[in-house]
This record gives sequence, C-alpha cells and structure tokens, in this order.
Amino acid sequence: MSRFVLEAEPGAREGMNEVRVPGAPLKAAALLVLLTVGFALLARTTGVGATREPVVPALEARSIRLHKEADGSLSVWDSAAALPYARLTQNDHGFLLGALNGLRYKRDLAQADQEALYHLTRWQDGRVSLDDPITGMHIAVNSFGPTQVASFEVLFNGTTP
Repeated sequence: MSRFVLEAEPGAREGMNEVRVPGAPLKAAALLVLLTVGFALLARTTGVGATREPVVPALEARSIRLHKEADGSLSVWDSAAALPYARLTQNDHGFLLGALNGLRYKRDLAQADQEALYHLTRWQDGRVSLDDPITGMHIAVNSFGPTQVASFEVLFNGTTP
C-alpha cells in the first residue's frame, strides 16, 4: 500500500512524527474532484441537468423608475409618467420593498444611475420577472411563491401615491 508522507520542515523540533496519509483516501478524494469537474463540464456542454426558464411571449411589460422617499418608502414611476403611480411602504409591501431596495443597493455598489429604468414583465405562462439592465440582476419572482407574485401586482396596477 502506497502512502503519501509529509516530512518535517527544516528547523522543526527533533522527534516529531511524520504524517502519513493513506493512499486509498487520497486517491478517492482525487477521483471525486475529477468526477465533479467532469460532470460539470458535461452538463455545461450538453445542457444535461440544466434548468432554464421557458421561452414564452411577454403578456405585459412595464419600464419603471424607483425613487426613495425620506420616510423610507419607495415611489414607483412609469417610464413616461410625470407622477408616481404607486407608493410602497414597509407596513404594506414588506417583501416587495425589500426586493426593490436590494436592486437599488446593487446599483449603489456599482455606482450606477439610480434613475435608470428597471424592466418588469409578466409572461404568458404566469411568471413575473424584474430585471435591472444596468447591473444584470434578474429576479424570477415566481421562485418566491404565489403570495409574492401577488405582491408584485401593485407594480402592474398601481396604488394611490
């Protein structure tokens, strides 16, 4: 049985034991790493095991701007509107406010223009997505469940500001 031996470094105390790593676990670990890399390459090149959002037409799309208010709420503006069409507060729109503030935070980190548009899309299969073309962020709202998809309705329909 072959063993991998780690010798004491120069200047180490005399009488220290050598560390012997058994060959079988070392070979098994190397095999595991090679298999993992191999399967990752196979999946990447063939698409086997990959999950993708289906390609369907958009049912409704809206380009929006977000403006942070002094009280911590967000006002939502349509791209062509002169007035906000929705106001999101922590008490009424907690998840939605958190998701949108996350997008704004990413723009802050990238030192990007906060006035640039976000793209909100409702797809024909019922999915809802929110994209930030500046940072490349994509939120597939359906991954958070039907309750959160319903909370994004306010961005399509609006509320009284």
